[in-house]
Amino acid sequence: MKKILGSLVSCLFISSVNATPITIDFDDLASDFTVGAHYSGLGVTFVDAFTTTYGYLPGGTSPIAISHTSGYQPQPNDPIEAIFGFSVSSVSLTGLDVGLNGFVFSAYDAVVGGNLLATDQVFGSSVGVGEFFNLSLSATGIRRVEFSQVRNVTGDGVVFDNFVFDTDASAVPVPGSIALLGLGLAGLGFSRKRKEAV
Repeated sequence: MKKILGSLVSCLFISSVNATPITIDFDDLASDFTVGAHYSGLGVTFVDAFTTTYGYLPGGTSPIAISHTSGYQPQPNDPIEAIFGFSVSSVSLTGLDVGLNGFVFSAYDAVVGGNLLATDQVFGSSVGVGEFFNLSLSATGIRRVEFSQVRNVTGDGVVFDNFVFDTDASAVPVPGSIALLGLGLAGLGFSRKRKEAV
């Protein structure tokens, strides 16, 4: 019976193992739009993200990119956040027009607070005109990422585009598999009840 139950539980996750990356290029949104829960159907909600027409910069997918709701110089103490509805295993993001103020990208294991799982940062040159960088983070159990400039030593800003993430296969059960597990457990219960009656 334990073997059967173990097999049923493992079936719950089989079809989600080959998860495909989810890509958000923000081009389905108009400019000057607060992103918020617009992509919650894909499993992610953005905090302090506002659309801009700077997606045409090198490295972007024209026309839309995102910046901080307060402007083009998001600081580490007030970053843009992306909060996932389930655990993800990798996240990547492109920083556009990255200059001396840099671009930092960090992943955490909780929606609020939590442990730092991975971080990366990069600096461009001068005011960063035409410079773009893609940063990627990988870890088990990512629930939130934060991104901003590293510092603010010049008046230059940065915008972001091409947000891509992979789900943790074990964290997102497939609905059909849940039904299969339920039927299997019901069958085990019926089988056990029948044995007790005999």
